[in-house]
Amino acid sequence: MKAKNLKLILINILTGTILFSNVPGKITGRVIDFGNGETLMGANVILEGLGAGAATDLDGSYFISNVPPGSHAIIVSYIGYNTYRINNVKINSGELLHLDISLKKQNLQMSSVIVEAQAIRTGDAYLLSKQKNSINIQDGVSAAQISRSGDSNAAEAAKRICGITILDDKYVYVRGLGDRYTTTEMNGVPIPSPDPEKKTVPLNLFPSALLESVTAYKTYTPDMPGAFAGGNINIKTKAYPDNKIYKMSFSLGHKSYPKRGQTYYSLKGGALDFFGYDDGTRRLPAIIPDTLKLDEWNSRLGADTKTRKKLLGDVGRAFNTDFALNTGKALPPISAGITYGNRFNPTSNFEWGFFTNTTFSNDYTFKESDVYEYSLLKNVGLDPGLSIENEKSEYNTNLASTFSTGMKLYNKHKINLHYIYTHRSQSYVNKGRGYAFQFDDGIFVKQYYVEKVISNLTLSGVHQFKFLTDHKLEWSFSNGRSILDQPDFKGYNYRVKTQEINGNANLYYQMDTYSWSSGTRDFTKGYDRNQNFDINYATSINDRFDELYKLKIGTRFQTKSRDFYRRAFYHKYATEWGGSAIPSDITVVYDENLLGTTLVDSNYFDIGENGDVIPGLILVESTQPSDGYESSEKMVAEYLMIDIPLGFGLYRPLNIIRFIGGLRRENYNIGLYPYSPINHDPFVSVITGDTVKANLHKIDFLPSYNIFIQLPNNFNIRLSHSRTVAKAEFREIAPFEFQAFYGDDIVVGYPWLKTTNIFNYDIRFEWYKAAGEVLALSLFRKKFKNPIESALIEASGKVYRTYQNADNARSWGVEVDSKTHLDFIPARHGRAFLLFNFTWTQSEVEIDSLVTIFTGYSIKNDATSRKRPLQGQSDFILNFGIYYNNLKGFHTSLSYNVFSKRLISLGVASIPDEYELPFHSLNLTASKSFKKAKVSAKIKNILNSKVVIGQKDPFTGDFKSTLSYKPEMSFSIGVSYDL
Repeated sequence: MKAKNLKLILINILTGTILFSNVPGKITGRVIDFGNGETLMGANVILEGLGAGAATDLDGSYFISNVPPGSHAIIVSYIGYNTYRINNVKINSGELLHLDISLKKQNLQMSSVIVEAQAIRTGDAYLLSKQKNSINIQDGVSAAQISRSGDSNAAEAAKRICGITILDDKYVYVRGLGDRYTTTEMNGVPIPSPDPEKKTVPLNLFPSALLESVTAYKTYTPDMPGAFAGGNINIKTKAYPDNKIYKMSFSLGHKSYPKRGQTYYSLKGGALDFFGYDDGTRRLPAIIPDTLKLDEWNSRLGADTKTRKKLLGDVGRAFNTDFALNTGKALPPISAGITYGNRFNPTSNFEWGFFTNTTFSNDYTFKESDVYEYSLLKNVGLDPGLSIENEKSEYNTNLASTFSTGMKLYNKHKINLHYIYTHRSQSYVNKGRGYAFQFDDGIFVKQYYVEKVISNLTLSGVHQFKFLTDHKLEWSFSNGRSILDQPDFKGYNYRVKTQEINGNANLYYQMDTYSWSSGTRDFTKGYDRNQNFDINYATSINDRFDELYKLKIGTRFQTKSRDFYRRAFYHKYATEWGGSAIPSDITVVYDENLLGTTLVDSNYFDIGENGDVIPGLILVESTQPSDGYESSEKMVAEYLMIDIPLGFGLYRPLNIIRFIGGLRRENYNIGLYPYSPINHDPFVSVITGDTVKANLHKIDFLPSYNIFIQLPNNFNIRLSHSRTVAKAEFREIAPFEFQAFYGDDIVVGYPWLKTTNIFNYDIRFEWYKAAGEVLALSLFRKKFKNPIESALIEASGKVYRTYQNADNARSWGVEVDSKTHLDFIPARHGRAFLLFNFTWTQSEVEIDSLVTIFTGYSIKNDATSRKRPLQGQSDFILNFGIYYNNLKGFHTSLSYNVFSKRLISLGVASIPDEYELPFHSLNLTASKSFKKAKVSAKIKNILNSKVVIGQKDPFTGDFKSTLSYKPEMSFSIGVSYDL
């Protein structure tokens, strides 16, 4: 290489290095009142000696660009507050520094003073400052905490919150109270649930990449929904970033299952199955009429039985998916994402930005589980009437995308637009082997596919006015939709038998021919819609001590609707003149891998070219005239609340005590109308002969009283009392039978359910030792009047579940929450902190011995225990985590979570209730940053813990499992890069 060229290269490298090392940085953050947490609009944040700075907007936010790299002093001032000087604020080349600042009010007898301090940077400090000064008792996790713990979605993140447990990896329970008592909102507005039997939204639908924070509000104030007892979960996303962000990420995982010798099965589907979307392969064939029931005796399907059977045979052949087992391969799970956003300041009076993020992840799992069902034998105890060893091959996907944009005008007006789309799919093949009712030895196969979608659009605005005093107007409109699509759920059973061939015993498999198991297909669809409009107005005035007296009023208009329906089919055997048992020559297979091939196209009923009948299988319909329903709920709410100091401008020392209280009025109507999914005819009761429908109308007045005491040295005391409600869900008031799938309880609604009144009592002591640190002790008690609870009725070998109002229920408990830094570690080695929280809860509810059904008759309640804890409640919940960050970009965390046993389902008659035993979850994450790149690793379920659900034998006292499996340990490694 020539010396001249080498010299040019060196000059370019040196020049680039010098230029790169002098890229201006940016500083952003919020300025708040140290005493009450209010954001301060119009505070000045100035870089000393440079003349650069910014004023805070209506959120108390500021943004300073073009900051030279190096150490600076920042001066923050606001009328009536001590000026705050922060020394040695170091900013690196091109860095975006987050710096939140709290100002203390001046003593009126003193002149202005300057308070000097060092900057403390922590991603959790702002969330804790909001918690410290909130009028509600609340706990949450920030995006920084979620990243450190390695949580994949909002459900995993939420279980880090004190008092939170997650059932079935997705449903949130707050202080032992489940979906009936918990509401879910996104950016402060409600979102619809895709699960027809649940009010709460499955939190595993929201990947962690979308989250800014997850917060649990545990006490009620009138500006919140009145359907409140356990808490309100608010998932927050960003409108736009503080700086340009363009990042791509990718991770690859590893799991140890399936092991050698185990077979992984996959569903046959369409071209988009990898991404979790059905391309139409599983939809109902066009040959199936929309308005006619498939029945061999339905004359509208054809003039004679041969024609009708031919049609039913053709229907069986028309499906694009068959029942055969399909061998697949479990690949390493992947996760990929892209994030892009920016912020623009064209003028000093106008700012706008946008943010978009898309993530996709999949997961291949293979789970072995043991399932038992027991009957109680006299003087013997629980005896298994069903024992099945399951092998479940599962494939899951989660795709989510969000787009948001916003703008600010004159630092007084802000408008934001948020759109989020989440799509989660689950598909599995479950093959079980064992014995069951009428099966001495059998193989039981289920093939399942479901998609759940939530899309939500929210437009919101905040406007600040100054006319004699401060005025603030907030409004939001949201339009949300959720979809449940569960096409072609298939199931069939085979008996395992032995026959002798040449003196040797050989196994063969014969398909069961009962209508409920001879090749069933179910197609389920549900649509939920939710529209919401909120408008809130707040104003405040100052007394002679400069204390604020606040007034807030508002209203909410909300409409919900649901359309849910199901069509179900099973197989029969038809000859020319009638039907018969399915002959063994087509029901028997000699290879386990050929299970399901009984239902191949060649085995269906047909008519030959010469008109001869070819006997065979036909597909007939078992859809009921009440397998669809439409429902709606309309609510109008108004509220008024005040926040005042108890010094009342007369005695200053009492201003440390504030009263927050008010009243909310909710007027709502709920209606449900069952119909036939086939012809959409209204459902008519065979008992009364009338069209079945259910309606509820109620007006509730919901008061709230809170005392907030702010003591010196960052101590807080909170006392709260409120009355809230829990309403009946759509399905619970429907006076007809409904069964989702064979084997599930048959649900019978009760249209005269009363609204549950809940009386909440809370007291909490808090100490915020330093930025990012807290020690809190909470005590709570709740009383329920007319709680809605499940009751069970056993008749004709079937179990019916209905809903009744118990007289009373109660729950009480204690919470301890601690976040603290390990200051004994020298700063030059980095920072570490501990997270610990513990919740102890007790509950009790008693159900009447008699159940009143919708016909007015009273029947014995066959639930085993009528006095019991609330379902899903654990006596204790424990979270522990240790987190470490060093100065060279290395981060690591070890997090642990456990809960005590909890009631899962009610027993019937003499069969005990089912409980889930404790599960010990231990996860490890680590990451290392290299300029624009970041490498991370994650290990989940290090202890290889086991999920165990079971019953206590009333004779022996032994715990006998009804379901047990290991979720398996997993490992993943990922890379992200800032472009």
